[in-house]
Amino acid sequence: MQNMSLTVRWCAILICCLLTAGCRQDDSPFKAENESLKKQVARQESLLSSLQDGNKVMQQQIDLLNQELRDAKKATDSAKAEMTILSGQLNTQLAQAKRLSADAHKAAATQAAQQLRIEEKGAQVDTLPRPLTAVAKVVEEAFSRNGYPVKVSFKSDQKAVSVT
Repeated sequence: MQNMSLTVRWCAILICCLLTAGCRQDDSPFKAENESLKKQVARQESLLSSLQDGNKVMQQQIDLLNQELRDAKKATDSAKAEMTILSGQLNTQLAQAKRLSADAHKAAATQAAQQLRIEEKGAQVDTLPRPLTAVAKVVEEAFSRNGYPVKVSFKSDQKAVSVT
């Protein structure tokens, strides 16, 4: 009986093996889906690699633009500093020119007063309670109306001379 039971066991094992070998699972839809997913992963990895390369290029461009911006800012600051220095120099020269011009006017007035000699032969002198500029203008207009062209005139804050 032991032989028989052993034989039955072997037969049962053999039948199980034959049944399992004959009942193969149909995994072809899973293989197709697996292949499709592998292709999709490969495309996505390629896209990811391209995006990373693009990001590197964009970062390099940003770095270059930032460097150019820093250089432009330095140049602007330098130009502003130079403009401030030149503006100060210009203001100094302008003040000096104004002083020299005022000094030249004073010297010319002093020199003209020293060189101008008035002969009082037939001249009339009078003190008027009016502003000197208004009186000098009226006098020159009166000369012109009466046919005396004014050849030389000199006016300062305190004196006016007209030569006809």
